[in-house]
Parts: sequence; C-alpha cells; structure tokens
Amino acid sequence: MITIGNRISERRAELSLSQAALANAADCREHDVWRFENDKNKPNVETCHRIAKALGTTSDWLISGEHPAHSEAANT
Repeated sequence: MITIGNRISERRAELSLSQAALANAADCREHDVWRFENDKNKPNVETCHRIAKALGTTSDWLISGEHPAHSEAANT
C-alpha cells in the first residue's frame, strides 16, 4: 500500500530536495518530514497543504494518490 509518506518521499526525491530543504519550504521541522516519510506521523491539514505546495502538487494527491498534479516549478 502506498502511503502519504511514500508519496512525500518519492516526490521529494524527484525534485532532488533534501528533507531539510522540504522542511524549510513547508515551514516545518526536518524531523517532522522524516516522521511523515516513515509513516510515524501524518501531517495535519495545514502542514499537508504546505508540503504539497513545496512539492508542486496538491494535498489531494498526497493523501489519496489520485489525480497527480505536479507542476514543474515546485518552489515558485
């Protein structure tokens, strides 16, 4: 089963972002990103939205995996 953590990790890798860079862009802690990617915690709605924006995708895609909507410029 592909989880929200898997999608965050895979999309972050596609963009060649470190966990620290994603955390900075999403205004959360690097440890939080690690916990999300390893399915130790799930991001709350606000954090999920910020992570999705930083990854150039949507919260819906992160949560469900449906309708992948990645933009080319993730950090704009």
